[in-house]
Amino acid sequence: MPSHSTPATTRGRRVALLVAGIWFITAIPVVLGVSSCPVARYLHAPCPGCGMTRAIDLLFHGDVAASLAMHPLAVPTLLVSFRDGSPFGLWKSRMGRLSVYAAALVLGLDLVLWLARFGGLMHGPVPV
Repeated sequence: MPSHSTPATTRGRRVALLVAGIWFITAIPVVLGVSSCPVARYLHAPCPGCGMTRAIDLLFHGDVAASLAMHPLAVPTLLVSFRDGSPFGLWKSRMGRLSVYAAALVLGLDLVLWLARFGGLMHGPVPV
């Protein structure tokens, strides 16, 4: 039986390839043993996510104040990252839509925090 691709299947494959490509590109520094963020390394400026890994590490070691100073949105960003499925699939249920809205809100707040820190507010900018 021949397999026929529908437009949705083709689009899904393209999205999957795009995501895999982004993961591959972002994994290159880790594979090469470069421990710093590529944005910080090449642009010499923090990105909106700068400090999140260090903030989570500080939190796991019990230093809540230092974690919040490093990146106050690290935990919410981590939590909204645990979604089951793509945003397109999540859009079909009410809870799925709420999770997409929550992710958009938290990621938008990450951007606002980054801009505020670039202006010198809220312990910023994060050292790179």
